[in-house]
Amino acid sequence: MDIVQNASAGKAMRIRQRPVLLLGLIVTADYLLFRHENGINLFLMILGLCGVLVCQATMRRSGRLTLVMAAATVVAALPLVEAHTVRAFIVAAIGLVLTALAAARLMPASTAALPGHVGRYLGAIPMRIVSACGRLMLPRDPLVTGGNLTRTIKLWLMPVGMTIIFLLLFASANPVIERVLASIDLAFLLSLLDLERMTFWILMAGLIWLLLKPRLSRRGKRAPMVAVSDRRLVSDASLIRALLMFNGIFALQTVLDATYLWGGVALPDGMPYAEYAHRGAYPLLATALLSALFVLVAMHRERTGDQAALIRVMVYVWLGQNMLLCISSILRLDLYVEAYSLTELRIAAGIWMLMVAVGLGLIMLRILWRKPNQWLVTANLALLLGVFYVTAPVDFAAVIARFNIENSRELGGTGASLDIHYLGSLGPTVIPAIDHYLEHPRVMQTGPDSQATLDLRRARDLLAYEFEERSHAWQSWTWRAQRLADYLAAHPAVEK
Repeated sequence: MDIVQNASAGKAMRIRQRPVLLLGLIVTADYLLFRHENGINLFLMILGLCGVLVCQATMRRSGRLTLVMAAATVVAALPLVEAHTVRAFIVAAIGLVLTALAAARLMPASTAALPGHVGRYLGAIPMRIVSACGRLMLPRDPLVTGGNLTRTIKLWLMPVGMTIIFLLLFASANPVIERVLASIDLAFLLSLLDLERMTFWILMAGLIWLLLKPRLSRRGKRAPMVAVSDRRLVSDASLIRALLMFNGIFALQTVLDATYLWGGVALPDGMPYAEYAHRGAYPLLATALLSALFVLVAMHRERTGDQAALIRVMVYVWLGQNMLLCISSILRLDLYVEAYSLTELRIAAGIWMLMVAVGLGLIMLRILWRKPNQWLVTANLALLLGVFYVTAPVDFAAVIARFNIENSRELGGTGASLDIHYLGSLGPTVIPAIDHYLEHPRVMQTGPDSQATLDLRRARDLLAYEFEERSHAWQSWTWRAQRLADYLAAHPAVEK
């Protein structure tokens, strides 16, 4: 009996504390985020949310797991201190969702089921929003709901009204109270009621409440089990013939790549390496993706029989050749970039090719270890989040600018001429790379007043002005911006 009473008392305490926690987090969000550019404020807000979730979890006796998840989320959010990027925010948001699920004791027993639980959490959000709007807009029957809102208004209407009357009477009788009331800044209080701030508060209240009180959508009812035919989508005989042909074709492509790309054999007359690389990079990537899809369809069920071992070996060989094709695609892309220039899309393509190669390896492990498709989905999502986390703090704009400038024809490199318009579109962090170009001895000797140099100086001035016009509030501080500010303070302009 005492245990039941203690549990009920703990639940009632949690229910009473939620509005207080919600209001505190909304005020914190207003101070950190409202009308501020993204910066360290995002990291601090995530830190505050993790702290509240840990405190809430201790009342549910799920504090240990929540503490671990909160610590992991804080580590996942560290790239936001360097710079605010979409990749860093996605990783931190997933960490927050997992921490909220751990605090509410909604974590699955198996790690492989995590994507499904996160999907059910996200899938429940639309219906929760519709339900909340319905409760706010539709009239409620006091007999059904208990009239909580009406009763609360009645409880506070008389005390607040009488208190205001007494304050006005005391103000007329006491100059000190009158002076205190007159000193209240009504304009500031009214500024809190502007439409933009109220909209922000409502949105933040909804987002925070979804974390404080997570819910999972209901599982769909499974269809009743019926007798399933033993027929496969692809028969063993057909699959063996297909794998023999596929391995033969892929072996030919692998030999050609090994000859021309890895061996350094001269290409046929009239075909430069850049053209050979560009024509093959993306089609080979599509080939690897199509091959992975074919393997998943053909091997969706465990194969048994005399030819099962042969099929598995041929699948391993084919997947291995696909992984070599992905590596060849990366080499082709590298040759193309050296001949022309580096761009954000080409960096993304290189990362994607590497991810496809790792994904093919995961498919091989899934077949080797006889894992379900759920394991493969979880492993690929973990790979994606890992790539997001590793690349989030990387300043790709600065990397691209430095590479293109050092390999440009203007500085004696083997790449293409500088695309000044593209450099200017990458943002202020390319300023150090531009200064490297302007201070290069080759530029100083051959053409300090050339049109390209003048255009780069103009682009640098515009980027420096753009950077100085950013928000200087501490909420918008980032480590990357601080480093650039220190650099510009030491290098205000490049001397002609």
